[in-house]
Amino acid sequence: MNKTLGKTLTILGCGVFLAGGLVGSAAILSRFMVKIQKENTISVKGVAERQVIADLAAFRCTVSVKSEKLADGYRKLNADFEKLLERLRLAGFSSDELVDDAMSHVTINKIVDGKDTGEFSHYLFYRSIQVRSRKVSKIQEESLRLHALLTEGIAIEVSSPSYFITNPEQYKLDLITAATAAAVNRANTIARECGGKVGKLITARQGVIQITRPASNDTSDYGVYDTTSPDKVIRIVVSLDVEII
Repeated sequence: MNKTLGKTLTILGCGVFLAGGLVGSAAILSRFMVKIQKENTISVKGVAERQVIADLAAFRCTVSVKSEKLADGYRKLNADFEKLLERLRLAGFSSDELVDDAMSHVTINKIVDGKDTGEFSHYLFYRSIQVRSRKVSKIQEESLRLHALLTEGIAIEVSSPSYFITNPEQYKLDLITAATAAAVNRANTIARECGGKVGKLITARQGVIQITRPASNDTSDYGVYDTTSPDKVIRIVVSLDVEII
């Protein structure tokens, strides 16, 4: 068999191998991307992911009061806000976990037939506080329970909690190692099935960290950081261009 025929059969063998793999092992190949760039170079991608739980959570509470008089409005707002603070302290949150905003008020005019008449109606007073804590489960519980203050005549709005990982970099090295190993393993498998072996590394690229909810396919060129769930998946992709010899 001459060299030209041998190279042709090798390339055909790679094609058969890749096609068969796509049909027979779709679940596995979905974790990788393979591309034959040149006659003796392939590009492979390895994916690694890890499930983690958020170690910091936060939500915001806003108390509001309506009044036709400034002094009365501020007094009522102070009283209602103190009840909110008392509830948060009883729940076990310390002053270091509470970030208080200053009081504010706006003037509200009367609306007639959907139009602003320019005539004074009342003042709307409001004050917010942000609760940030590593007590993630307590954040979940209290963000729901605080609505009970409505039954005490306190107009309160409570935001949905946001959940964070304070140090995602601590997982980065292990994920890069695992993703690189997956890419190398894929390259070795393809090279072996094609009758060759992996040669020198040409280029290596690491993708951005994607932090998503479990069972999510969300990705972004700039990275995804989902804050809606305490349960998260950190994912990294490593791309390798290697020589096949």
